[in-house]
Amino acid sequence: MKYPIKFILPAEKYKSVSIHSNDFPVDIDLQLDFCDRNHYFVKTIDLPSGVYRYQFLADGEIVHDQLRAPKGGEAILILGSETNQGVIFDLAKSFVKNNHLVLMIGLNSSLWTQATLNIQTLKGLEIIHGKNTFFEGSSEYQMFVVDIPQEESLLAYFELTGYEKHAYYGVNGLKESEWAIDPFEINEHHSPPITPSNIMAIYHLPTPKSIQDFEKHHSYFDKFPIDRLAGDIPAKSPLLKKYPLFEEGKTNKALTCLLRDIFLETEDFNPSIGLLGRFAYEYRQDIATIPFSLSDDQISFWNLTRRSFPVAMRGIGFQLLGSMTPKILFGEEIGLVKTGTERNMYWTKIKWNKDLFHLYQKLLKLRKKYPVLRQGRFRMVLQDCCVWGIERYMDGEDSIYIFGNHSKNNIIIDLTKIMNCTGPIIELLTEHPLKRKKVCTIFGDSLAAFKQNSSKKIKNGNDLLLEDDLEDDEE
Repeated sequence: MKYPIKFILPAEKYKSVSIHSNDFPVDIDLQLDFCDRNHYFVKTIDLPSGVYRYQFLADGEIVHDQLRAPKGGEAILILGSETNQGVIFDLAKSFVKNNHLVLMIGLNSSLWTQATLNIQTLKGLEIIHGKNTFFEGSSEYQMFVVDIPQEESLLAYFELTGYEKHAYYGVNGLKESEWAIDPFEINEHHSPPITPSNIMAIYHLPTPKSIQDFEKHHSYFDKFPIDRLAGDIPAKSPLLKKYPLFEEGKTNKALTCLLRDIFLETEDFNPSIGLLGRFAYEYRQDIATIPFSLSDDQISFWNLTRRSFPVAMRGIGFQLLGSMTPKILFGEEIGLVKTGTERNMYWTKIKWNKDLFHLYQKLLKLRKKYPVLRQGRFRMVLQDCCVWGIERYMDGEDSIYIFGNHSKNNIIIDLTKIMNCTGPIIELLTEHPLKRKKVCTIFGDSLAAFKQNSSKKIKNGNDLLLEDDLEDDEE
C-alpha cells in the first residue's frame, strides 16, 4: 500500500530544495520541483507504509517543514500500522482552549474504526467520543474535548474498536484487558488566547495621483474598509478618517502556499487537502490572527485560476468564511489581474467582473450578519481527496458549515452525521432550505454553506413572514 504525500516549501530565495532523510526508499526522487506560477517548491511522492523522519535541504541549508513540524526540528511522517499497532498518541500535544482540555490520537483506519476516551474523575468514569480532525496516509486523527476538572490532573486511557477486535491503549501500550492498562496522567497545558478579527484590506498608494484617485472615490470603502495604507498620505486626506488601526498578525507563507495550491488543483485527487486538517490542528493557537491573502504583489489569484469563477469562488469562500484574517488587496474583488506598480484600479465599473464583485458582497454580508463567521472557532468536519468541510462554532450561536467540492462530480452528504441540530437547514449562499431533510448535494466544482434555520414563520394577513423580516419592518 502506498500513500500520495505532498511536500511544500515557499521558494524564498532558494534555488534548489530536496528532502533530507535516511528513511526514504533509495529509488525515490527526493528533489522538489519549483512551481513558478505559485513561487514555491513542491513534490507529491507515493510512499509505502513506514515511519519517515525528514527535513528539507535548501541550497545546502537544513530547513524544517513548516506544515508538519511548525515548531522546528525533524518532521515525523507515520504511514500505515508499523508503530504502536496502528495508534499514534503524543501527550505533549494536548492543550487547553476555551476552558477545555483537548487531546489528539491517530488511528490506522484499516485497523481501527473508532475510539473513545475514558477519563477517571472524582465523579467516576467519564466517556468522551472523538471527532475526526484530519487524515494523513492511512491514519485518521481524532480530537477529544474534556471539561477542565477541579483536580490538578486526570487519569485517562483510550478504548479502541476495530474490525472484530477490541483493545485498550495506555502508558504501557495496547492491551486486550482493561484492568491491564496503566492510564495516562494528563496535566493542564496553557495556550495563548485567540483574538477574533475581521476583514483586512491593504491599499498600496505609491504615487500622488493614485492617492488623489482614492480620495475621489473614498465612499467605495464603506463596502470594503481600509485596514492599512501604504504611501505618503496627506494628514488631511479623507482616507484617514476611514482608516482604523489594525495590528497585523503573523504571516505564514507555507500556509498561503498550501491553501493556494488546494484551490488551484484541477485534478479530482488533491493530496494537498490531506494537509488542510493538519494545518488547522498545528496552528490552532494563532489561526485567527494569521492574515490569509489569495493574491500578493507578484501573484493575482484571479489570474492564476485562469479566471475560472468556480475555482475562485472556493478560494474566496474559504478566505472569508474560514477562521483566519481575510487579507484583500485592492482590486482583487473586481478581477484586477495586474500586480506590483502596474496594479491600477478600474474605477469604471464597466471593466469590473460583476460575478466576482457580487460574490465578495454576499460573503461579506454573511460575515456581518453572523458573528460566528467573525469570532467563532474552527474545526474540520470532512476531509477527502476532493472535498473539505469546516465548522464555524461559538457559544450562543448556531454553527455554520462550509463545504468545497474540487472534483467535477456531485457529492452526496448526509448532514445528520455532521451537524448537531434537529431543525430545518438552509443553504446560505442560495438562501434555499434543504428539500430532502438533511441529505444534501455538493455539486461538482462548487462551494456550499449550511446552517440551522432558526427563523419561525409568522402569519401576517395573507402573507407568511420570517421573524427576522418582521423585526426589520418594525424598525
